[in-house]
Amino acid sequence: MAPTLSEEIDARAAAHEADERRNPGRFWGNDANKLSLAEAEVFAIRYEEFPRMLSVWDAWFELIGLVVGGDLCFSPEAIERERALRPELNGNEAHLFEIFAVEVGGLTSRQAEAMYWKDWFWTVRGGHVSYGDEFLAAYDRGDFNRRAP
Repeated sequence: MAPTLSEEIDARAAAHEADERRNPGRFWGNDANKLSLAEAEVFAIRYEEFPRMLSVWDAWFELIGLVVGGDLCFSPEAIERERALRPELNGNEAHLFEIFAVEVGGLTSRQAEAMYWKDWFWTVRGGHVSYGDEFLAAYDRGDFNRRAP
């Protein structure tokens, strides 16, 4: 039988951990799939926990269909099987990710919440989230290339 999504997450986490041993510090950085010192402090993420947290987050993105530009690393069969088993996990909300992360990914609730909000605030910092009042202020000024002051 094909591996379950949980088993595939375990394998990806193990691969990340092996890569970390070969390239110490590889997960430090300021990109979405890295951990900044500020994020580690603010969200209480221990660096050694991050490879598994990232693996679970990547599986989540595939599960809910937020992958842009192709699959990450998980088999379509494992993703479809998990979707069929958990139809309630059908949106990118913190409580839904926590259910998935704990039950499928083996994270603690604290790790799940930390990863969800780490990614959310990275998305905001990257300018990928629009807030209605900022959009209207920019529209009124005729400026769509920068955020409202």
